[in-house]
Amino acid sequence: MLGLFAPHRSAFLWALLCLALQSLIPALLVLWLENLFNKALIARDQQMIYQVPLMLVFLYGLNGVLSYNRSVITQTISWSVITEQRRLLYAHMLYLDLGWRLQRPLGSLINHLERDCTQLQYAISALVTVIQRPLSIIGLLGVAFYLNAELTVLSLVMLPFVAIPIHFLSKRIRGRIQKELAAQSELQVCATQGLEGMSLLKAYRAEGLQHGIYEKANRSFLAAKKNSLRARFLMSPVIEIIAALSIAIVLLYGAEQVLSEDLPAGSLVAFLVSIAMLNEPIKALSEAPVLWNRALEGANRIFAVRETQAQIPETGTRELGLQPPAVSFENVSMDYGEEPVLSRFNLTIAAGETVALMGPSGVGKSSVARLLLRLFLPKDGEIRIGAHPIASYTLQSLRTRISIVFQDAYLFHCSIYENLCLDRSIDMAEVEEMCRVVGIHDYISSLEDGYQTIALEGGKRFSGGQRQRICIARALLRGSPILILDEITSSLDVEGERALIDCLRPLLADKTVLLITHRPSLCALADVVHTLHPPPRA
Repeated sequence: MLGLFAPHRSAFLWALLCLALQSLIPALLVLWLENLFNKALIARDQQMIYQVPLMLVFLYGLNGVLSYNRSVITQTISWSVITEQRRLLYAHMLYLDLGWRLQRPLGSLINHLERDCTQLQYAISALVTVIQRPLSIIGLLGVAFYLNAELTVLSLVMLPFVAIPIHFLSKRIRGRIQKELAAQSELQVCATQGLEGMSLLKAYRAEGLQHGIYEKANRSFLAAKKNSLRARFLMSPVIEIIAALSIAIVLLYGAEQVLSEDLPAGSLVAFLVSIAMLNEPIKALSEAPVLWNRALEGANRIFAVRETQAQIPETGTRELGLQPPAVSFENVSMDYGEEPVLSRFNLTIAAGETVALMGPSGVGKSSVARLLLRLFLPKDGEIRIGAHPIASYTLQSLRTRISIVFQDAYLFHCSIYENLCLDRSIDMAEVEEMCRVVGIHDYISSLEDGYQTIALEGGKRFSGGQRQRICIARALLRGSPILILDEITSSLDVEGERALIDCLRPLLADKTVLLITHRPSLCALADVVHTLHPPPRA
């Protein structure tokens, strides 16, 4: 985890300089306090009476300036690291396999990006604490030795007892932090689940069920948070009690020295202040394990995702050309870790041919499309494009030369134009012409911002049929030689389906097309119809 902060070491050195200077101020304050009592008040030094308050104002002002600069530098470092790790984590998630994503709740993944990355800020806070606080302790102890070495040794007798609760409580705190973060992750999952499935909840009047699930997770998080806080805050009173005992012993012994005139009264007051001021840095130092453990738990969860390897590696070196190739599935079997979805499946699509794949829901039609895009790997068998196995092509080449319209017509939260082009820049005239062909241009043009209209998440601004037409236009604009159409008319009425078939017919002439459907009417576009049957169950 420390390596994440290495690029910012120059800025951190400036922060360390501020820390070092700031750590001297408590010790200087104690020395000036001694001067105030012994020289200004007891010795009635008029000049010193005016100098001490001025110096106190100067030291406090200097402390404010140093604190401001240190805070700005360290927080800038923290949030720079958080931003970079969030970027790297999100990019890694995007490039992992679809199977990895489908096995994990969306809320859990969002939790990694938001909360786990944010936890890293506690690492810099812990580092600042373990550097600044010991320097403050050393400075105050140095002044205490200067004032009275005998009293300082006496006060240090109790110091080892401070380390004992810090050691044992730190172990308990880490375990409770782990439970707290796990409970918080579960709460995020429940919240995301309910908000994503709101239509279903309202349709079935099941808001109460989801509210109960969320409330249970919410209470579990509260219980975990309480346990974490109890362990964390227990350190403070324990350390304060030990510090109070130390000060009480020193006060009794020091008072006897003052009465016997072996020690000036001002020196005793300054000494007691220096010892009392040790309480704050020691308590802050006890918080360092808490801060570090929070950062470490977040880092562990981030690294667990970052270290996940793609199960579909980039092994191929061939580039798929622009000419429509033949496609074949030879004895292909596939499962999602449970019962088989495809069993010894065979299919051949000649170059430039349109093949309709029919069958009831759940027989694996969409899985065929996923296999062709190498979103999943077959368990057995071979898939070939042209004369070569599909694994011999680079993923970039394969997915550039294959366009797909998914059954779930999804649009991103960006402009319609950006949704149509995605990662490419396409001339607006070409975009408009394709949208005319699929019958969506007039509607888009009627919007106030036209093609710059934001589609909203998932395409909520449009009906299901309008989303599908935009997705069809998006696939055709890529000009790919292989085209997969997965239930493209599922959101269209009979008239809309007939109009779409008529406009698509000439556009499919120079492509190898896999048409997935359960509607016989759509098979009018196909040269060959292949019916897929459920695989035998074990």
